[in-house]
Amino acid sequence: CRLVQGGAPEDLVFQEDGPWEGKYHSELDSERGISPEGLIRIGDPASYPYHHIVPDAVETVQFTTDDGHAWLTRRDGGYDYLTVSFTGTPYLTAFYVGGMTDEEIRAFADGQTLVPLGEGETEEAWYWYPEQFETEQAEEQAAQEQDMVVDGALARFNREDVFLIYPGDVVNDYEPYTCSPRGGINVSCTDAWMQSGFDGITTDAAGMPADYSSCLSEDGTLHCIRQKIRYAEGSVLEEEVQQFVLVVDITAENISDTPQEILFTNALFSLSDTGSIIEQYADTEAGLSVTHKPDLVSDGRFFSLETDHTHGLNSVTLSPGEAADVRLAFAIDEEWVGNCYMKLHAEDDTDAYLDAGAPVLDLSGLLPAE
Repeated sequence: CRLVQGGAPEDLVFQEDGPWEGKYHSELDSERGISPEGLIRIGDPASYPYHHIVPDAVETVQFTTDDGHAWLTRRDGGYDYLTVSFTGTPYLTAFYVGGMTDEEIRAFADGQTLVPLGEGETEEAWYWYPEQFETEQAEEQAAQEQDMVVDGALARFNREDVFLIYPGDVVNDYEPYTCSPRGGINVSCTDAWMQSGFDGITTDAAGMPADYSSCLSEDGTLHCIRQKIRYAEGSVLEEEVQQFVLVVDITAENISDTPQEILFTNALFSLSDTGSIIEQYADTEAGLSVTHKPDLVSDGRFFSLETDHTHGLNSVTLSPGEAADVRLAFAIDEEWVGNCYMKLHAEDDTDAYLDAGAPVLDLSGLLPAE
């Protein structure tokens, strides 16, 4: 058999190549899409439900399709996980789905069919054994956690070797991923402050209206439940922590003679007592993954972007000589107060970002107003 896919909403177009290669993607909404995982062959249909074990699962909903069953595993963040089975066969197919209604997901699940192989065709299926799943997952998590510890031991922050900038300094924008200066756009932090709530914060990370009042405690402060997880051992340390809102005003100016686009993916990091890099989503020294509920941290990136300039999601296009003011808001845990630094771009490897000599905005002296 081979899988024939169908049933995707009209605005979700399958892209053979490009930035969304192998995925269904909407040009109108970057959060709306489908990522096929492939055809999976297993031995025992009774083992279907085991495929839905994901660390951040909230719930799994089962429903009947035209040719079998499907399971929609709702996750704590990001895309949900859809698995479709086919009656009388040992086959499954899996997808990550996001930004779709329940009706659209059900129609898409109904659109999956198996057809006999044609002459010369060969099966392209993963062979998956559920009895190995938990063991392999634990081994993978243990390896990742050990890598965290090693990376944390290697990453050290030496102020003399870092390109530190301060509010008022003007620098070139830097290219994401390559960490090299662009030359066409200058950026500067014009102001930065810390506050205990959401005063003046009315937008989400894409600049759309948002209300954060439900995140506040009764006394008007911001608290969250922070979990530190070691997946290999199944251990979770849960604690309540106070958070503060860091607000940063940035001005971007096109100094070239052609239109320029600037993409805002600014992210924060902090330092341990020994000078190693700390991310809000990973305790590298202890080898722990870190999550927050409610989660405004978003891998250290801002939860709110606000600008009067025309923009698309988190990008702004500037004509020659044009400038735009952008306000970013971040949530930080209380121990980060007075120990906070900002990258121009959210590189996953902060140590590599520093080694490239890219600018770091020093906000380590910033304290909340009394």
